[in-house]
Amino acid sequence: MQDPIKRKKNILLIASFFIVLFIGPFIYKVLFLRYPILSKAVENLWTIEVKILFQGIGRDAMVRHYLPSDDMGQIVLEENFVSRTLDFFIGKEDLNTFVQWKGIRLKGDSGVFYRATVQTRPRINRLTIIGLERKYPPNVGKYLFTRPEMESFNVEIEEFLKGLFGKEENNLEKIRTIYNFLSKDVATVLFSQDTSLTGPIKTKKATIVEKKKLFIYLSRVAGVPARTVHGIILGDESKQNMVHSWAEVFLGGKWVPVDIENQLFVQLPETALILYRGDRPFMTSSGVKGLEYSFAVKQEDQWAFSFFYDTATKVGSIVHEWSLFSLPVEVQQVFRVILMIPLGAVIVSFFRNIIGVNTFGTFMPVLIALAFRNTKLGWGLVLFSAVIALGLVSRWFMDRLKLLLVPRLSVVVTVLVIILAVGSVIGHHAGIYRVLAVALFPMVIMTMTIERLSIILMERGAREALKVSLGTLLVSTCGYLMMSWVSIQDFFFTFPEILFALIGIQILMGRYTGYRLMECFRFHSFIEGDKREQLIPPSSPDISSEKK
Repeated sequence: MQDPIKRKKNILLIASFFIVLFIGPFIYKVLFLRYPILSKAVENLWTIEVKILFQGIGRDAMVRHYLPSDDMGQIVLEENFVSRTLDFFIGKEDLNTFVQWKGIRLKGDSGVFYRATVQTRPRINRLTIIGLERKYPPNVGKYLFTRPEMESFNVEIEEFLKGLFGKEENNLEKIRTIYNFLSKDVATVLFSQDTSLTGPIKTKKATIVEKKKLFIYLSRVAGVPARTVHGIILGDESKQNMVHSWAEVFLGGKWVPVDIENQLFVQLPETALILYRGDRPFMTSSGVKGLEYSFAVKQEDQWAFSFFYDTATKVGSIVHEWSLFSLPVEVQQVFRVILMIPLGAVIVSFFRNIIGVNTFGTFMPVLIALAFRNTKLGWGLVLFSAVIALGLVSRWFMDRLKLLLVPRLSVVVTVLVIILAVGSVIGHHAGIYRVLAVALFPMVIMTMTIERLSIILMERGAREALKVSLGTLLVSTCGYLMMSWVSIQDFFFTFPEILFALIGIQILMGRYTGYRLMECFRFHSFIEGDKREQLIPPSSPDISSEKK
């Protein structure tokens, strides 16, 4: 028979071996690959989807549109192009990036999708006093020229600007004066009868489109390069089918934004995404009809671990290439849930073996905690308790019919499906949309829970059944809180070798044979009585009786 001390040492060595299997790769990733240990939210992370629908007319089809690119205050992290019937290629044009979709003899309904993940930040330009700049590089100076048909207006416009500027020769103040004139002195109207460039100057009324055009024209005549910028305004869960435009002027050696419509001078918020620059339309096509497009924007709740992997410079380590981050996004989401199951198992083992809480089954609380992910904790507890109670009623009725095990369980499953379907319909019409998630409760888990609860009720009484039910819900709640903690999910996903450490912890807990915490309360009076007996000194022998 093996020596208990030697057996204990072997257990400690095995547990330590598994813990070292975690510590080694963990230190390598943190110290050499610079993986972050703590998770934090990445701000201003957006997913933009462009959906384009059209009909082919039996000819070669072409659809061309601009794409966002790395620019001032924005970084494109990921792009996806999807189409079943069209090929595409990406090209550059001046300062813009575009994609061109092509199809051969396309007929019927078709569509293409573009999806990008971008991170933005506010663009705030701090400009000091800027003098009168007369020479610009060719790529900037081309934005000073006006169209030939507008030259006849120049004399009238120049006279107007002289009166507007006075003796001001500071380019920054010139642009500010033009901006203030169009923003404050010219009223915004929905429709304008005078569509000429000088119309807003005379009538002090203009549409927002006329204001934008006039701002660029007045800036150029004033000797400041100006150009048009097109983009979209980002908003969580927003949908739009129009491109927003604003102006950029060249001041202090750089291009700065000016948005007349949103009253933004030399700054842009983090919700502005630049698509392209110039006067061309966002999308052009040929060989198709009924072209429609729309933007869908969603603010992402991505965290620093995945953001780090997407943006960090690769150091050539095989750990990068073979990490879980290399999996498709959908598979990553699955593994974020799967990796939490061993953690839930450790929590159940701790509550059962160390604290002494009784539960339904060994790992039933883990499965219940996973079910709470769909309903959230509050509604999950209420709905789960209600469904279990109704299921118990049906189980009691089936028991009176003296059915065999498998048919009885089948009936209970069917009753549960009916309960969930009715509950979802009621929740939808009542506007309680959390109730709809009750349909995501796993049927098998609930059926086995009802079966176990009914057996405890018959064999051990209602008090014991209530005690086990509350213990199961307690462990499930603690498991849910730990397993739904995003920082823990990110840590497990980034350092999956921590599963070895969990094995070591489980081995150590498996060898624990001492008192459970609940037993200390249960046998409190017995333990206290035993202590009192140890404190009482032994009585002295009766000498007189011994003599007799």
